[in-house]
Amino acid sequence: MFTNCFQIMTLDYTLNDYKKRDGSQAIRLRLIIDRVPQYIATGITIQKKQWNFKKSIICKHPLEDQLNGKLSNFLLEFQSFANQYSDLGSKKIVSLWRDYKKNGLKGKEITFYEFFQRSNNRIRNKGKISTANTRDGHLKKIKGFNENIHYSELTPDFLLRFERYMFDKGNKQNTVASNMSTLKIVVKEALKDGLIDKNPFDTYTIKRVNSNKEILSYSEILKIENLKIERHFIGIIRARDMFLFAFYNAGMRFGDVCRLKWSNIEDSNIVYVMNKSKNLNGSKRNIPLTPKVISILDKYKGMDKTYVFPILKGVDPKDEETIVQKIKVANNAVNRSWRIMCKNHGIKETTFHVSKHSFADYAVQNKIDLLVISKLLGHSRLATTQTYLKDFYQDKQTEALKSMFK
Repeated sequence: MFTNCFQIMTLDYTLNDYKKRDGSQAIRLRLIIDRVPQYIATGITIQKKQWNFKKSIICKHPLEDQLNGKLSNFLLEFQSFANQYSDLGSKKIVSLWRDYKKNGLKGKEITFYEFFQRSNNRIRNKGKISTANTRDGHLKKIKGFNENIHYSELTPDFLLRFERYMFDKGNKQNTVASNMSTLKIVVKEALKDGLIDKNPFDTYTIKRVNSNKEILSYSEILKIENLKIERHFIGIIRARDMFLFAFYNAGMRFGDVCRLKWSNIEDSNIVYVMNKSKNLNGSKRNIPLTPKVISILDKYKGMDKTYVFPILKGVDPKDEETIVQKIKVANNAVNRSWRIMCKNHGIKETTFHVSKHSFADYAVQNKIDLLVISKLLGHSRLATTQTYLKDFYQDKQTEALKSMFK
């Protein structure tokens, strides 16, 4: 048995129960994935007494060394082949293997888009549903540019033309960079598997731009907090509550706000693991409860026995696909309600994510130590916080210089 990072795959040799006229029985390679067995013929038959059932090898046969060597090589060849399709089931892998042996198909005959999709599926099988969905969107965009691309067409010129296509579609620089980063990862995987001979990204540079991060001042936060909103505007009230909850909890991400459970409230603290970086060191956060946070929590007690906010009400915590989809839909709905509220009350229109930027800005304005800000934001490295904060004050730097040299 061997285990890859996507699913457990079991391989072993068995003796077929069926006996031929001469009493011999065929040795078959058995593949099991997710408890579904499939059998592959080896072309080797022996007498039952020549099979060691405990060790799964041939014994007491005049050619036992030669035949066991063939079985060993056959196993290695099939295992190498199966590893290319580690996201597929046993039936599909065996079907592809038979085509491969019958027609001599090579890995290079797998289309690039099929290879791209398999790469995305492996990400999904790791439980990174949101990342996989994003990459599916990137794949769809490449298909929109070129419906059927061959590996040989993956050249620096192709990258430049794809880049221009995205700009012409109205994509911003960082959106283009995100798509190109995904493509670069997949191309590197294809290069490793021998599907392409040269990396087109060797002469292409992915460009990103630092953008000014929008913020709300603390006085604007207080204005929002004190707004009188009629009770029947449930969506707007919930959007405000979730935004303020995120702000007063050190800029908690929207997905983490949605995923927060009552079980995460421990004594006088909120203890949770940031979903975006759950596999990294420092992803666990411990935030003390403050009066304003407690006030919001009190409003939502009893709405759902599992989750603090009713976004995921009734959803199985183990159903990651549904959770990701629900959060995506809720994010759009909350941002829509948030913008309506801002427009109706003379507040600059922003998005939920501004809660994180606004918290960081307010912490800086209060002269909180940079290391403390870094920990509150959930950054594992101080350099990440420094890079994050430097985009906040470009306009203020310009204003400062102008005021100094009027």
